[in-house]
Amino acid sequence: MWERLPHDRPVVACHVRRGETAAGTHWLKLSEIGYYERALECFSDLDVLFLLVSDEPDWCRANCRWPNSVVAEAAPAAVHFGLLARCDHLIIANSTFSWWAAWFQEPRGGRAVGPKQWYTPGGFDDAEQERRPHWIEV
Repeated sequence: MWERLPHDRPVVACHVRRGETAAGTHWLKLSEIGYYERALECFSDLDVLFLLVSDEPDWCRANCRWPNSVVAEAAPAAVHFGLLARCDHLIIANSTFSWWAAWFQEPRGGRAVGPKQWYTPGGFDDAEQERRPHWIEV
């Protein structure tokens, strides 16, 4: 997948996690479409390609029709993790999978955008420990 992407501009990986959070059975808050649209605005000053990486690529194709975006094909988690960590910038979901990808991407100095609210009501009270100091919150 990485080899087939155009590399004439920076690539922003956008991790759209659905899985058990979409079913409402998880303590992590589902990042809704509005979150991703606000996160995209954090890159309005750049000419970028958005690479949507998801456990539900068909849902992304139907619901995330953004300019300059492509959806990564279904692949094992390790392949998706590699895509996320390899991109120039990252929009993360509220998941440890996303968090670690952003952590590995961090030394390259790209932007990392994450949600302000990580947990569902009744989940953990404070997500401060989840955020890195330089991440952009939306």
